[in-house]
Amino acid sequence: ISATGGVYGRKVGEAVEDVELRPEEIEMIIDEAHRRNIPVTAHAIGEEGIINCVHACIDCIEHGHFITHSLACEMAKKNISYVPTLAVYRHIASDPEIPAYAQEKSRKIVDRHLQAFLWAKEAGVNIGTGSDAGSSKMPHPSIISEIVALGDAGMNTSEVLRAATSNAARILKMENLLGVIKPHAIADCVLIDGDPLENLQALMKISCVIKEGQVAYCGQRGAL
Repeated sequence: ISATGGVYGRKVGEAVEDVELRPEEIEMIIDEAHRRNIPVTAHAIGEEGIINCVHACIDCIEHGHFITHSLACEMAKKNISYVPTLAVYRHIASDPEIPAYAQEKSRKIVDRHLQAFLWAKEAGVNIGTGSDAGSSKMPHPSIISEIVALGDAGMNTSEVLRAATSNAARILKMENLLGVIKPHAIADCVLIDGDPLENLQALMKISCVIKEGQVAYCGQRGAL
């Protein structure tokens, strides 16, 4: 769901703190989805929209620039996950090809975004990796940019790799199938030319891809 405004939507008439769904609407959506065992995640930047989602026990907050320390603690207590998408907002804030209005909106919140992430990490919130794929110049391989951004923001390499695998699987309610190597899991794996525990940039050098237990690609390959 979209609980707040964003940085790239409309040039005029959309602020990041705008609330796009009322609390009772969010509660109804979550209640109906949970009755069918469907998790709910929210695009939520502004504090009021985040509050509405957290109070309604949503499953995951995306972006979350204005998460406060107390909200982070409440998220941890309620097992609400967080996908910060740090890289895309850094990109929007700095790329001269991005419309000026979106650049300006991103610049105003990018430092606050980092603080929200650090509070969530400190509180023990389950943090997953997401690139906001489909946003400007963020194709699906941009997930590696987000992995590196999480490392730059203060996660150690083990924490970053868990965020991109087992933590993300928990958010999808697929922790027994994805993000793990064990019997009866789906067995989506990559082989890396290098040690990502030493340098996350090694993830750019994929030598083999295994999809559902079958080799989908194997050979020499340059950086993605």
